[in-house]
Amino acid sequence: MPWLLYIQRIKDGGHIYLMPPKHRLVPFINHDKANQTEVMDPTNIGNLVCPFRMGLAGPPSCGKTSFILNLILNQSPPWQCIRIIHLDPNSQEYKDVDAEIIHDIPTDMNAMIDSFDRDVKTLLIVEDIPLRTLTPKKRSVLDRALGYISSHKSVSVICTMQDPFNILPTLKSLLNILVLWKMPMLSRTKALTRQFNLQDHEVGQIFTGICRGKHDSLMIDHSGSGPRLRKNLFIPIDLDGDSSSDDEE
Repeated sequence: MPWLLYIQRIKDGGHIYLMPPKHRLVPFINHDKANQTEVMDPTNIGNLVCPFRMGLAGPPSCGKTSFILNLILNQSPPWQCIRIIHLDPNSQEYKDVDAEIIHDIPTDMNAMIDSFDRDVKTLLIVEDIPLRTLTPKKRSVLDRALGYISSHKSVSVICTMQDPFNILPTLKSLLNILVLWKMPMLSRTKALTRQFNLQDHEVGQIFTGICRGKHDSLMIDHSGSGPRLRKNLFIPIDLDGDSSSDDEE
């Protein structure tokens, strides 16, 4: 039954008061989030619930860009707008994507926020920005703006990094999907996965027995898009079984 049917309207001196029903929560609509996807696609676990906030961490040439391109390929309905913050003006890694490339960090936070339209399904990719080289102003704008546009403009945000600790503080706290490749120092990987309730021995089990290859990724999904643990986006990982988590060779 629609929530409005639960509300009693009382007129008093020209004012209308909403009298809530007793002992139950009324599900009001958040109009900032009216365009968000609420349920997963049962036919394609690669079609993620939007918006999401994703961090990708892995060494060079491990497959981070390929992972993102597969996400874009499987998104339905597709993103209407894709923006990429990439500080290398000579990079061609996203040339197959119809996207707006931004080669510098904006310094006007309000202008950056206002440039996103909540009625347009949008993906923002922040490509491997060395945070230590940013000015305090640019770092502050990027940190605060990413959290706001994801929550209030329904923008999906992907942040890639080679160092798992090279991530903006606000975005790190808001991540609901983490994708990792095998690192030279597994201890740094474990420090990040604890935020996602993955035990150290489970991380070791995955990277020694399941995601063994250079291009194999572990995806930890807290967005409600499907299986919590996956290998290479599409393969569910069952740490207690043998099954779908095994290599397909």
